[in-house]
Amino acid sequence: MNRICSAAAASLAFALLAGCSGGGDVIPTTPDAPAAEQGAPSAGAEVLDALRVRSANSAALLVLEADKVFVTLAAGSENLLVNGGAFQPTGEVGVDGAVFSRRDISFNGSGALTVDSPAGHGMVCNRDLVFCGGSYAVTAASHGLKARKSVRVGEGSELAVSAGKDGIHVKDDDDPTTGFAYISGGSLALTADDDGISTESNLLVTGGSVAVQATTDTLHTNASIAVTGGELELAAGGLAFHADVALLVAGGDIDTSACAGETDAPIVERS
Repeated sequence: MNRICSAAAASLAFALLAGCSGGGDVIPTTPDAPAAEQGAPSAGAEVLDALRVRSANSAALLVLEADKVFVTLAAGSENLLVNGGAFQPTGEVGVDGAVFSRRDISFNGSGALTVDSPAGHGMVCNRDLVFCGGSYAVTAASHGLKARKSVRVGEGSELAVSAGKDGIHVKDDDDPTTGFAYISGGSLALTADDDGISTESNLLVTGGSVAVQATTDTLHTNASIAVTGGELELAAGGLAFHADVALLVAGGDIDTSACAGETDAPIVERS
């Protein structure tokens, strides 16, 4: 079994990423960054009640419009959203997920949410998509989670994503310096017919349990990857780590034995 096991200061990861990304350090520098997104405002609260209601409508779609949206799953609740691809709001363009938000959206709580999108993406966010609590099962014909600015997963979150394309896809066509992923805790299980996680900018894992089974690469970025903690179980028909700039492994317990290759990063540092 091929394992990369090491322990070093997390600051080393941030130093490497900041120095190599070309667009500055866009990775949050605090381990609890996802939790910092909590604190639900009253704006948009009423529309969010839709997530607490179980729906069997095969063409359901939740469109969120508030500047900052906070979704709290009530303890013990089970919620369902299914998008059969038949529903398109009047005048709406590009709404192709069971959940769609134009602005930041943060999910938390201790309930469960099942998202089924057999004709599109699972969750789509035009800015920051944050998970800081709750259990989520996402099945999508295209990308499982798609955001422009970032996807962040923190302690207390359990995500199981099955996707016909990337499990997590983060890219902003208008700004190549953004579009990052940050995993600081919780558990993440991705099954993807393309990449497990694909980002335009940096990808950072500081903790949590990450299991990825991907047809192409497990972790793929156009910038740098840093792993400073967590347990990573990676399986891929391609590479465990694809990074155009640099790969830093400064902690964590990582198994890449089920990948066709480990990395093609031009700069690789282990400590």
